[in-house]
Amino acid sequence: MFEKMWLDNVKTRILQEDGSYKRVDKRGKKRLDAQAHFQTEAEDKRSQQRNEERPMYPLRPLDRNTQ
Repeated sequence: MFEKMWLDNVKTRILQEDGSYKRVDKRGKKRLDAQAHFQTEAEDKRSQQRNEERPMYPLRPLDRNTQ
């Protein structure tokens, strides 16, 4: 998790000695937004969990006479 956060270069600023912030030089680097990465990762994991939790029922035609 921390590795991804350190590699984030989309909105990253670096605190300078004078108290100002400077944007990270992104030239030639693959774009990485850590927050978006973690959100997508969490959504994918939850989707996978839901698929594993869903019981599988055999498909069969409804018998309307037994209701």
